[in-house]
Amino acid sequence: MPPSPSSSLPSSSWEEEGRKSGKRGYWALPIVTRFNLINGIAPYNGAVAVSANSRAVTREEYERDPSYDLVARECEAVAGVLGTTAPIRVDVRRFRDGAGERFALFDVNMKPNMTGPGRPGREGEASLSLLGA
Repeated sequence: MPPSPSSSLPSSSWEEEGRKSGKRGYWALPIVTRFNLINGIAPYNGAVAVSANSRAVTREEYERDPSYDLVARECEAVAGVLGTTAPIRVDVRRFRDGAGERFALFDVNMKPNMTGPGRPGREGEASLSLLGA
């Protein structure tokens, strides 16, 4: 059961399909899924770039598996309870393998890594939050 982080962003209004939604509140970026784990654990990002073993969950996957939307709402609720004013990352893992299985929230990262490409030798690197964006 690979871990899947979700980044939750501070309360704001946002646009949906180019129009102001009028909604306000905390909101989650798309869930990022991890793969190519070693004994169920993602390798240290200094050894394997996050972008080599992680990707954002697609819209089609969200539509087929309502547990993605449910855990995204739960991550938004975590941000609301904490009253965050900056992005956070919440790590989650399914209780059991398989689509449709619920997620457990197990780690709240108040200062998530925001590494991105731009320095020599880091062209292929990205943070989990960046992959969700």
